Amino acid sequence: MLIGRPIRTEDLSQLEALTRDLPDGNAGSFHTNREGLESVIQHSMSSFERPVTSPGDEEYVFVLEDLQRKSLIGLFKLSALVNRGFPFYTYEIRSLPCQSSPLEVHKNVQALFLVDDYSMASLPSSLFIASRYRAKGYTLLLVETLWSYAREFPLRFSKKAIDEYRGHYDDQGRAIFWKYIVEPFIGSIDYQNYLKLLRKGLESEVIRLLPKGPIYLPLLPKAATAIIGKAHPDSRPISRLVESRGFRFCQHISYLSGAPIVEAPFHHVFDIPGHQQIIVEKIIPSISTFETFLINNLQSDLSFKVIPGKLQFSRDGGAIISSKLAQSLSVVRGDNLGIFPIKLRRSIIEKYL
Repeated sequence: MLIGRPIRTEDLSQLEALTRDLPDGNAGSFHTNREGLESVIQHSMSSFERPVTSPGDEEYVFVLEDLQRKSLIGLFKLSALVNRGFPFYTYEIRSLPCQSSPLEVHKNVQALFLVDDYSMASLPSSLFIASRYRAKGYTLLLVETLWSYAREFPLRFSKKAIDEYRGHYDDQGRAIFWKYIVEPFIGSIDYQNYLKLLRKGLESEVIRLLPKGPIYLPLLPKAATAIIGKAHPDSRPISRLVESRGFRFCQHISYLSGAPIVEAPFHHVFDIPGHQQIIVEKIIPSISTFETFLINNLQSDLSFKVIPGKLQFSRDGGAIISSKLAQSLSVVRGDNLGIFPIKLRRSIIEKYL
């Protein structure tokens, strides 16, 4: 059985193994040493246990676990406020008029401006699936685990959500955009060392040195302009999923990688046909049905769980679930569930359901 849940202290060793294989685009948003990972876990656990009525510095880390193998498949983080409420800088692409009536020149020229427009938005980040599980439909399950929690407890999050795609990197793991836009202004600090500064909270010092704009795109090398606002090809599966939920590119890019940043009203992300809350009316040994749901136990704390599974509806509109599902979700007759239909790959259904 597959289960999505909050990360816990006992996940530390497996989390270490997962983060060793993080791609370049995720390295800056997640610690890769044991002490840093312990801090991530403790802060996430504290966020889940904290009574919240408005978003703050909470960061919720979810994992997808294969219960049969007792192994973590992937992880995903959702920040209640991006950068924990501190400034979150991006470059905005603007079109500036370039006109001269005597010369009959009437055109617009694109330029970059450093802005702080998203500090009060919620941000999903650090999505990662172990290599052996990629391209098998598990990404959908991990994403839906996170969205399921946010859907059931909207007061914990902002009214706007943003997402940042992975950018383009060279063979040394250095962002191509960084090489042309950032590196000339910060001297000897290379990209990998800057990622370490990020984790030490020294981002503001580098931001102070960056060009604020306008940075005219026609003056940049083609190698730079070719990747501005373009996601890495590996991001296409997740970008299709994210954009299907209403996220749109609004001319903001990462100041690190030049990758697109997309945004959406938070409630649009959860406007899914078929989502409902339902009472557990009956628990039986097994369920025979072809329809698959993503089912959560409506717990806001560390006991929150999401499981892909099957259920039947009683004549009164209640849920009839299997004893195995009830045990995995830690629910009993009379408890509430959050459910919505989900289409999974046949390989996952045959293996886990």
